[in-house]
Amino acid sequence: MIKSKSKIFFLYQLVVFSFVGIFLSSCEAPLLERHKARCLSYGFKEGSQELEKCTNDLLKKEKQERRRHSYDVSQSRAQQHLDSAQMKWKKRKLQRQDVAK
Repeated sequence: MIKSKSKIFFLYQLVVFSFVGIFLSSCEAPLLERHKARCLSYGFKEGSQELEKCTNDLLKKEKQERRRHSYDVSQSRAQQHLDSAQMKWKKRKLQRQDVAK
């Protein structure tokens, strides 16, 4: 019974993994085509190693920019949250001082 459940779970994982791979490759295909067209406009020859290297370099650069942007956004949100918490704390402190007077 346990072996059959583990086999079913393994097959389920395999199916999910393959669907995720297909989805990610379909999302990345337009990016690759766009970068390939960009490299072709720079003068690289179709099918050359240099074209592939240029395309991959542009793709890596775009991924790095996305990660950097995502990091910057999360840092900005954290800073906004911190500022908001500090303002609330100062407001409470002032209210306590007013009540004490």
